[in-house]
Amino acid sequence: MKTIQKLPKLPVFRSERDHKYYCEKSNKWLKFSTTQVCNELTEEAKQNIEHTRHIWQPRGETVHYCLEQKMLGSDDIDMGGYENIVNPLLDHYLFKHFIPMGVEYMMSNPDKDVGGQLDLIGYDTETNQIRLVDLKTKGSITGKKKWIQQTSKRGISSNFRCKSILERTLFN
Repeated sequence: MKTIQKLPKLPVFRSERDHKYYCEKSNKWLKFSTTQVCNELTEEAKQNIEHTRHIWQPRGETVHYCLEQKMLGSDDIDMGGYENIVNPLLDHYLFKHFIPMGVEYMMSNPDKDVGGQLDLIGYDTETNQIRLVDLKTKGSITGKKKWIQQTSKRGISSNFRCKSILERTLFN
């Protein structure tokens, strides 16, 4: 039987105000975030996103908070009026056989000058795979292009994972 370990906190933090990452190991502010690297939006699309920020931001922050609390072991979670989104998420089949290894896990690749954060990384006991989870809460389902952008972001996260996580032993 495998023993799943929590990942150690990496020497990275984020300035919430500037949304910039700092790598303590290399002692420098990183030029890019994974969001910046993967951003393929037009200026018009960015303006549309900003125009609806008052809708998606509280929803996204609440849903992320709820998953974070659940993965940290809490059963008393304030869903802030988003029960219709949070309950199906927390009841998702993945989380019935999922062992969290890192929640809101910050990483960096100083050589590439990029920092980022995973919503969740953990071990899926059903498939015996490490899973990366990056939540996106949307008011409606959108086209494939949006999905591809997020797949691209997960690819960058995988690059971080290979660089910073898999160099360490995950299982005893």
